[in-house]
Amino acid sequence: MSRAERLHPGSEPEPPLDRILDAAESRFRRFGLGRTRIDEITDEADVGKGTLYLYFPSKAELYLAVVERCVSRFTDLVSVVIGEGSSALQRLGALVAAAAEFYRQDELLASSLMGDDDLVKGRVASIAAEVQRVEISALIAEALRQGQAEGVIRAELDPESTGRLLFELGWAVVRRQLEGRSTATLAEDLAALNDLVGVGTMVRTQTR
Repeated sequence: MSRAERLHPGSEPEPPLDRILDAAESRFRRFGLGRTRIDEITDEADVGKGTLYLYFPSKAELYLAVVERCVSRFTDLVSVVIGEGSSALQRLGALVAAAAEFYRQDELLASSLMGDDDLVKGRVASIAAEVQRVEISALIAEALRQGQAEGVIRAELDPESTGRLLFELGWAVVRRQLEGRSTATLAEDLAALNDLVGVGTMVRTQTR
């Protein structure tokens, strides 16, 4: 459940909430958390400060709600992408590739994971990063469980802990690309990661 839904359980988001989130996302993307003022958000959303504070008690909570909405867009996209793979390894590979491309294009999410001081830092960045780790690791864990049910992913693997580890490995690959520290292309790095994931997670066939 998102922060907006927790504040107003059982109700559909009202138009002012949509406008607030849209305006906040626009300002945060352009100027970051620290350089965005509440009155700039309310002016762009055409709402009063009192209306904004009905939904979000602080600018930090509003930022985290924006992050959650961005992550939700990503998970919706990935749910479609990984459903198209014909094997567990292909689904995992598609998930990693989709995440790499999404984070390469989404500076707001990437900055909160990287701790980019120009856009967000400190406790808010840590919480925003954890939101992303939890959601994406859960997607990976679900793909692993599906593979176990199909008999192609090793049954002794714990999907949750393996999902968290694979997220960190995948994010390390993407981060190196974003920072320009990789000597290989993103496609080459992802291919190597997918090979490692396949070797480590797939059921080993016995040969005689």
